[in-house]
Amino acid sequence: MLAKMIKLHLHKKNGKEYGHLYSDSDDMDELIKAGEELGLKKSYLQYHEKTMLFHFDLWDGPLGKAKTLYKTVNMRELINDLK
Repeated sequence: MLAKMIKLHLHKKNGKEYGHLYSDSDDMDELIKAGEELGLKKSYLQYHEKTMLFHFDLWDGPLGKAKTLYKTVNMRELINDLK
């Protein structure tokens, strides 16, 4: 069984890169702690109803730091985590 972890999925909107930081487990404390490491407040945590995924939106400095700390995944890996 693979270890559960915090992951980063990258996107572009209007030419600007941003990311979603999420956990591939139901451990909300782990995700909140990861957000705090990036300088994010718990209240910034978002829930996407369609995918049933809790995540933080990241831009600029927090995104750059997340790229050095967490595994970046492609769309296929993200979809597998949602199953």
